[in-house]
Amino acid sequence: MKVPRKLTLLIWVFSLVFTMIYPAFYMDSVKAKESDFNFKGTWLWNTQLIKKSPKEVVQNIKNQRMNEVYLQLNEDINKKYYQNFIDLCSQSSIKVYILIGSPNWISSKNSAQLNHIFSWISDYQKYAKKTQKFSGIKVDLEPQASLMWNTDRKNAIFIYQTIISQFYAYTKQQKINLLLDIAFWYNEVTYNNKYGEGNLYEWVLKNDDVTYLMTYRNKALGSNSIQSISEKPLKIASQLNKKVVLCIDLSVSKEGDNISFNGYSLNAIKSEIALLLPFVQTQSSFAGISIHSYEYMFNNVPVTK
Repeated sequence: MKVPRKLTLLIWVFSLVFTMIYPAFYMDSVKAKESDFNFKGTWLWNTQLIKKSPKEVVQNIKNQRMNEVYLQLNEDINKKYYQNFIDLCSQSSIKVYILIGSPNWISSKNSAQLNHIFSWISDYQKYAKKTQKFSGIKVDLEPQASLMWNTDRKNAIFIYQTIISQFYAYTKQQKINLLLDIAFWYNEVTYNNKYGEGNLYEWVLKNDDVTYLMTYRNKALGSNSIQSISEKPLKIASQLNKKVVLCIDLSVSKEGDNISFNGYSLNAIKSEIALLLPFVQTQSSFAGISIHSYEYMFNNVPVTK
């Protein structure tokens, strides 16, 4: 059947107009999602900043509309600076979590160190005003970076679980939350010890309040992307009715070119994350995206991409 010439011309014109309009429509849609997106929180390692420029730090976090900051414990900093900084954060509805942990803790000789930390936090919380208290503890332990992980992994996992169990019991006693930073591949690690038998990722989900998954990739979609490595962990967490925050990195990485957003502008990062959101927001476990770290966000990120 021969298509009338006028109809053919009409189809051609429609196709031309569509190809011109759709890209603009799609980009407007992505930009809208980008503008609606806010990072959940960020890590703050340089505690000198809360001493020298606390108002600037809080304003930067507020400008990015983040509502969490994970502040490293530094006993060399007078507690009054922590109190002042958290007070400022409280005025802007920003929660502050004390950030602690080291692969060196994966040792049989960690009891004294943990007890000392618990004592410091308890003492701080006891004398701080309500607006100066930590909202919880964020443990960044990373047992996979310990020496024992390669020599005696079974025991390394056991020690890790023991430490986390102590933190979980302590936070429940203090009535504050426990946040855990873990690698995205913990769902591939198994354990069989006094804590039972099973999947380490599921065990973590059951022994903290919110899990922070280090989904360190600089591509939203496709193979070996944030979406591909977070898909299964998010589904597992949804089944267990638990919350998971995805995390991205800005620091210089030695693990490959696909790991960090180092060198990207914040706008470029948000544009990439906008592509991810429709996929992760379908999971009830998804609780946002945090960005590592404050220092790279506001001081050390060259805008080159």
